[in-house]
Amino acid sequence: MQIGPELFFGIGAIILAVVIAWAILRNRARNHGNDRLTEAATREEYRHPGSYDPEKFREGLKPKS
Repeated sequence: MQIGPELFFGIGAIILAVVIAWAILRNRARNHGNDRLTEAATREEYRHPGSYDPEKFREGLKPKS
């Protein structure tokens, strides 16, 4: 019995589907309430890289529910 490239293609497709499903489920579980805070922190870091203090923003983070 010979193993053809079709077998590897099928296994690769299954692995890809599992990884995509895992990524979707992980993204749904994140806390969307922190999006504004992380955007503000990123803007502040780019505008003032020398005086950026991440601790100022960490206080406002909401825990993952």
